[in-house]
Amino acid sequence: MTRPLMPMLGPRPTDLVVTWDPANKGANITLSNGNLDADGATAFNTVRSTLGKSAGKYYAELLVNTYSGGGNLIVGFVDGSASLTTYAGNSAKGRGGQLNGTSYVNGWTAGSAWAGAAATNVIGIAIDLSAGKGFIAVNNTWQGSSDPAAGTNAWVTAVTGTVYIATSPAGTGNRVTLRTKASQFTYSPPSGYSAWATP
Repeated sequence: MTRPLMPMLGPRPTDLVVTWDPANKGANITLSNGNLDADGATAFNTVRSTLGKSAGKYYAELLVNTYSGGGNLIVGFVDGSASLTTYAGNSAKGRGGQLNGTSYVNGWTAGSAWAGAAATNVIGIAIDLSAGKGFIAVNNTWQGSSDPAAGTNAWVTAVTGTVYIATSPAGTGNRVTLRTKASQFTYSPPSGYSAWATP
């Protein structure tokens, strides 16, 4: 008896290459390490990731390599229209978490919605674009008693359009490394979320 031939499976999708975008950054930001590291100088500028997301649930990490203190570093996400000559969160559709614990949403101070962070900390960003919610974690502790998997107590809401991971370092001594692949992560994405570099 002849057995039927098994269908051939196509190649497994590989992660996309995602870095900080040298074509979408303020002049005060210097990139290195294959455009995965972003350093600041003088005033706040912003750099965004090369890959944006407009649907689904995705997770990325930002490693705080060095931090000079004083709130001179902001992490978060922006849409494609956000100004790159100011900090993330100071433009419409921008969200930024300053490492001193202040949050900025669409240009407005949103209070101390998270604990802030320090050098060597890993900042997790989880975005549920279907629900329009964003979450932020410090060393895998989701801030404000939030739970991305359950969709509760989000850091920010009303997230729409195509968004990009972003950072805004100011002054020297502030370096952030972008991590978008599961192989790069220190922590696992929340349940139901994919790595940012997933096709």
